[in-house]
Amino acid sequence: MAAPVDSVSAWPPGLRRLGERIARRSGERTAGVAVALGGFAAGTSGPGFRFPAVVRVAAERAMLSGRPRIVRSRGQAWAAGAVTEPCPTLVAAWSAHAGDSAALVRAVEAWEEELAGDLLPEALRADPLLAVEASAPSLAPAIADLRRIAGAPLNLLLLGPTGAGKEVLARAIHAASRRRGPFVAENCAAIPESLVEAELFGVRRGAYTGAISDRDGRIAEAHHGTLFLDEIGDLSLPAQSKLLRALQEGEVRPLGATRAIAVDVRVLAATHRDVRALAAAGTFRSDLFFRLAGAVVEIPPLAARRSDIPFLAAALLARMTREGLGPGRRLGSDALRALARHPWTGNVRELDNLLRRAAALAAGAEIGSADLRLPPGDRAPGNLEAAAIRDALGQSFGVKADAARRLGWSRQKLYRRLLALGLDDPHGAAAAGLSRIP
Repeated sequence: MAAPVDSVSAWPPGLRRLGERIARRSGERTAGVAVALGGFAAGTSGPGFRFPAVVRVAAERAMLSGRPRIVRSRGQAWAAGAVTEPCPTLVAAWSAHAGDSAALVRAVEAWEEELAGDLLPEALRADPLLAVEASAPSLAPAIADLRRIAGAPLNLLLLGPTGAGKEVLARAIHAASRRRGPFVAENCAAIPESLVEAELFGVRRGAYTGAISDRDGRIAEAHHGTLFLDEIGDLSLPAQSKLLRALQEGEVRPLGATRAIAVDVRVLAATHRDVRALAAAGTFRSDLFFRLAGAVVEIPPLAARRSDIPFLAAALLARMTREGLGPGRRLGSDALRALARHPWTGNVRELDNLLRRAAALAAGAEIGSADLRLPPGDRAPGNLEAAAIRDALGQSFGVKADAARRLGWSRQKLYRRLLALGLDDPHGAAAAGLSRIP
């Protein structure tokens, strides 16, 4: 999880009310209460609160089990819980008195009800990007930049492997932009070459055999809104030239039309390809690349951000419950450990499919490792020591102090081995990033 922002005034508007309410409730029933959502955290001691490692791990497990957990840290008793609806959020309450466990659990449950009831829905209405950040805390630095430029008339290029969640992020950016037009999505790789121009720019009746009526293209459909062009790296060079002209001129001319149509469109383009290399090789127009890349957002593969797995799993299971797939399925500890070891070649899409299958197969409310139906010996590649470290980090969700305890090492030794093996970032991961200069 990203370091908490230290001032409530720096938080998105929807979360400021949450931080202020926590501060006002200081001293009620317990010695303290804290809430964490994505890169934001606050306790009754003020903003910038940091969950003790053991408490955060307990809260993440409570998020998946649906039951608050009692732990001890810093000489105090803690109750750790979480909500998954409308987005994953951690809650903790603490007291200096070990005998206050029942009161701590009641305090956490009261906060869970308050968060789900009005605080979180209000926050998400004010800032739609919070839903993405809550489900993928590792993306918090990139989302902080997106939050500042979401409403700007700036095209964005989203880079990342297939299944990493680029369209989910694009929809959140559109919602945060407050553009009054629709969100229109098109997969460039799925359009036959002969139909690209008609699909993107539109067609007039009689323009060619089979054109029996006027039809707007995807660009015109997104007027005053956002056009999401997925797999832009697969667009042919002739189509790239026409798209570039439409973006430069702010107008499109449908096939068979005699006049152009003015359009106001913001483009969010995405690809799993190395589009910079394609531009250098001449298979992608560099001028189109720079037109699309007002800012570039890079989304790492899921295998490089395993600390997001419990949050993504919680959000996906909550969505499945809304869709009627399983009676409120929960994830068991053994299943979570198995997910932490999985290589995730299919990224978040693979996690979604795997959990859907497990939710349908599970005999009870809890999904166990057997329900996941993973292949025998399934684990991320690497040497034995690196694999052991990844296992420990996965089981502790990136908390290095907890991972060191699991390995029987000092924290200093874990840091030394992480550096020696090139795993100095949790799980050997590169963080998500945003650059305004391609």
